[in-house]
Amino acid sequence: ALFGIYAALAFSAPVMGGIIADSWIGYPRAVLLGLIIAIIGNLLLLHADINFLFLGLAFVITGIGFFKASNASLLGELYQTYDVRKEEGFTLFYMGMNIGAIFGPLIFGFGVRWYGFRLGFIFNIIGLSICLILFAINYGYFKNNQQSNHNFASQLKALWQRSLSESLLIVSIFILIIGFYLLFSYPVIFKELFWMVLGLTFIVVLFLAYYQQQPYRNHIILLLLLNVFIVFYFASSLQIGSSLLVYINTYLDTSWWGITLPPEAFVSLQSIFIIVSAPILAPVWQYFENKHHAPLLFRRVFLGLLFAGISFLIFALVTRLPVTTHFNLPLWCVFIGNFFLALGELCIVPPILSAITYLLPGYLRATFIGIFYLFCAFSAYLASVLATLTVPASKAAEHVVGKMLYYVAFRDIAIMTLLVSLLFWLIKPLLVRLYHRPLAMQQTD
Repeated sequence: ALFGIYAALAFSAPVMGGIIADSWIGYPRAVLLGLIIAIIGNLLLLHADINFLFLGLAFVITGIGFFKASNASLLGELYQTYDVRKEEGFTLFYMGMNIGAIFGPLIFGFGVRWYGFRLGFIFNIIGLSICLILFAINYGYFKNNQQSNHNFASQLKALWQRSLSESLLIVSIFILIIGFYLLFSYPVIFKELFWMVLGLTFIVVLFLAYYQQQPYRNHIILLLLLNVFIVFYFASSLQIGSSLLVYINTYLDTSWWGITLPPEAFVSLQSIFIIVSAPILAPVWQYFENKHHAPLLFRRVFLGLLFAGISFLIFALVTRLPVTTHFNLPLWCVFIGNFFLALGELCIVPPILSAITYLLPGYLRATFIGIFYLFCAFSAYLASVLATLTVPASKAAEHVVGKMLYYVAFRDIAIMTLLVSLLFWLIKPLLVRLYHRPLAMQQTD
């Protein structure tokens, strides 16, 4: 229950962090603030006490909220608004994120096993501190230059407004941390609150759309619909760390070329394939963009959903193959399935993040990146529901019966994802009508 609350809140917090960054403190300060708060949270987690655990997690989630929405928005500002290289930049940015996704499970998994849990939090503190130092050194490059006002009265008024703003910011951070702490302390209220927040998000997004001029109104509705569809991709993808991992640990021989791989290694497979594929796909997308033959945003999302369905057809096949073969075919199929999932993620995430930065005005970008992560939080919830399809398999007395139940579960997930991809393709004409490629972007093409 605690892990579920943490995962959902970590994905949800960027909504609040994005709103504060967009309308209040700006992206560079939000990144710095997020790193500092997350470091404090990990320092609190070093203390073996339940209250420090809840408080430390509350600090970490708040830090993630400020950092996660603003770093992507800041990346978008490094390019001209309609620069066709922007999607390549987001692909490389996403590749960098997955470097952490590879080494996180490996370093923390083995480090904690050998030296205890505190070492994991120490690793976090060191890594976040390095990020903070690097960003602080280059802070002037990101910060917008503002002309200084030499009028004393104006400077005094600006100082008062800044002091009031800083005080309100501190109060807001304090409220967020206390709110997250209480959700950990009383998890029974979390489920109802989570659904309420999701419903309110829809209302807020529609409210924002209503008061925007065209084409921004259509773009907001378009991004909302895209987020609904990609929920199904991530709900499938997150099985890698739950139901699929349990299947591998229970039924598969993980020996590969004479080496027995630990279960933690399979959590990193998808990220490894993302890093390998990203440098190849990024220039390919740009080449087709320059040649006016690039798959549009909708085609990429469709491909991502399609690849997810194909990957789970392969995982379903794994359950029907013999446990041991000369080439350990089931294990090779696990690798191939993860490869298709990696391709799907590269088709979905970088174009969506890039689209947010060129389809929306600057004052809404971090907010909508936060909303993107909120839908990822809902994906985590749906992933837990899908994982329960395999619960009967864990109770099966015979391996043959258990494997058959896993086959049914993975097959059903594949069918669900493929049907969603078909539905997405069928409504693509409606989405195309909502998508107005900006004239300036057409000219740069």
